[in-house]
Amino acid sequence: MNGSCRCVPGWVLLVLAGIGCGAGGESVRKEEPVPTGALRPMAEDRANLPLGLEVEGALRPDGDLDLVVTVRVAGRLFAPPVLRVAPPEGASLVRGYAEEVLAAPGRDVTYRREFTVHPARTPLRIVVQSVGVAYGARAEASWPPPDAATTPAGPRTEAVPATGIGGVEIREAVPLDRPTSR
Repeated sequence: MNGSCRCVPGWVLLVLAGIGCGAGGESVRKEEPVPTGALRPMAEDRANLPLGLEVEGALRPDGDLDLVVTVRVAGRLFAPPVLRVAPPEGASLVRGYAEEVLAAPGRDVTYRREFTVHPARTPLRIVVQSVGVAYGARAEASWPPPDAATTPAGPRTEAVPATGIGGVEIREAVPLDRPTSR
């Protein structure tokens, strides 16, 4: 077949053109392996975050909860940070604002705010965030902190004569209360 032309679909040409465009230009980012020794610990990375949030609390004898919230702003934010405190259902803030827009002066700054929640109920959620058109930073905390939350008590155990099962010595057991037969 002389003079015949083999047609190539348009999407194939676009894909080939896209491959060719990035082949020699500097617009292609080349991933280079990171040496293991160059990795930083997670704690060091967290220290460089734009927003930080710490919460301390104390229960008062009258049943209220006093909180001290510390907000750290590192460097310049593109939008002012907004601090929000959300007490759980049935509790309310009796001191402090539920929402406050903090100033973003373009330098490192620390804000300290005090709150009282009546009655003391948990969990209490605290959020600070700075959100712009193409930017966002957020830090969250709760009271009580997750590591300070109480763990439920285990089952009641009783001492038993030492018994070996599978090489493990057993000295305590959970009693199984059996219903009395009638």
